[in-house]
Amino acid sequence: KMLVNMYMGLEDRYTAHCVARLLAAHTEMPAGSGPVPLVDEVFFVLTNALERAASTMDTSCFAAVATAVNDKIG
Repeated sequence: KMLVNMYMGLEDRYTAHCVARLLAAHTEMPAGSGPVPLVDEVFFVLTNALERAASTMDTSCFAAVATAVNDKIG
């Protein structure tokens, strides 16, 4: 349980850092381009977080990351 909590803290910080970097990089969008590239890139970051959690082979860890990703989306 303690290890999952530590992992979640690291994963949450890293994911938030990656999303913040993407948002900073996409502050200026050319006219006529929608937010689709940004959405795709954020989705990729969140998918990677789920893949990292799945690679731990710990169901509680994966469930915690899936819940966190769902909270970020919703």
